[in-house]
Amino acid sequence: MTQIPEKMLPAEELAGRRLEIMVNAYMLLVHNLRQEGVALDKVKAASDRAWQMIGEKAGATLKPLFEGAPTADMTVQSGNIATEVHGMTIRREPLEGAHRTIFEACPWHDAAEALNMPEEWRLCRGGHESFLKALYNTLDPQVSVAMDAAPPEGALCSEVIRY
Repeated sequence: MTQIPEKMLPAEELAGRRLEIMVNAYMLLVHNLRQEGVALDKVKAASDRAWQMIGEKAGATLKPLFEGAPTADMTVQSGNIATEVHGMTIRREPLEGAHRTIFEACPWHDAAEALNMPEEWRLCRGGHESFLKALYNTLDPQVSVAMDAAPPEGALCSEVIRY
């Protein structure tokens, strides 16, 4: 038997591949549930609950890192971590006692596009909101999250985080 040399992937490349697998697995699950005729409201409720639980877990993991940090700094830094982990490209606008996060690129959106998912079956927005509300509630219950009804021109979506 031929010995195959062991190759190590850089941590960032490995993380990117894991994200791609996670995104595709989630989107294929939603796509297949739709094809199987499972009601949208049931799929959405299950998805939102799953993202809520992931947000709670992320908040519990991050909370010790932000002990004593100002709330504004904690929301920006934890948001940076979450968007990096989920492969999103964002920009921020400071507001009085808050900030707006504008999502310019998102692999979840790209996967839905690739599968030609109808708009109502693109559960990214609800999952994102469920995740963030749980994340911030775990970190600091005074923080609130609201998705903008109409994101800025060219954005996929946007949200306001108040602290």
